[in-house]
Amino acid sequence: VAPSVAVAPKPVAPPAAAAPPPTTTAAPPPAAAPARPRLSGPAPAGWAGSFEQRAGKRWMIWGGVGVLFLAAGFFVKYAIDNEWIGPTGRIVLGIAAGAAMLVAGDLSVRRRMRPLGQGLMGGGMGILYVSLFAGLSLYDLYPREAAFGLMVLVTAAGTTLAILHDAPAVSILALLGGLATPVMVSRGEDARDALFTYLLLLDLGVLAVMVLKQWRALDVIAFLGTMALYGGWWLEFYEGGDGLGPALAWLAAFFAVFL
Repeated sequence: VAPSVAVAPKPVAPPAAAAPPPTTTAAPPPAAAPARPRLSGPAPAGWAGSFEQRAGKRWMIWGGVGVLFLAAGFFVKYAIDNEWIGPTGRIVLGIAAGAAMLVAGDLSVRRRMRPLGQGLMGGGMGILYVSLFAGLSLYDLYPREAAFGLMVLVTAAGTTLAILHDAPAVSILALLGGLATPVMVSRGEDARDALFTYLLLLDLGVLAVMVLKQWRALDVIAFLGTMALYGGWWLEFYEGGDGLGPALAWLAAFFAVFL
């Protein structure tokens, strides 16, 4: 029997101590920027605020445009009474002033001065219509067809500017001028087909604008204006007989457009 030999146990190394977690130092919060002082008081709320916006930004500007229009008219009248300028010069001056106001209005809207720009464009169209009408009716400087075509161009230009700048007020003024054009160039003659063709084209233009912008006021004004001009023609020139069929056909065409 072999003698038993005692085996001494091997020494066990103590477990390594866990490394302490890295210490993180929290960054101090950024210093708050000092509050900037308010240069004006809080904007009024409710109906008072909306009234202030309308009175300050729209009514005052349109009133100023109206005063400018009257001042220009009185100045031109004074110049005419004193024979400073002749008929041709008067009309050229009026057309140039109206075109300049249209350009200034377009630039004002592009520079984010919408109320001022819309007022200038509206005043410019009014001056152009009056100048063209005066050149035809007062001085007979050009034929009626030329005056009619120029007024149509003014209406188209005003409508285009209204669509580009999203300005329904300008489109309403252009439409009113377009409806007044046949009255301004009329010589008291029965021009049924020419008048109704023009009205039909004008109403189709309003329909196109309605598809793009959904300005319901244009639809109402165009309908009322068309019916007023049609009724005026009916009372003044309609004599019955063979003219009943064409008259009803034109009326049906107008109702089809608005339907």
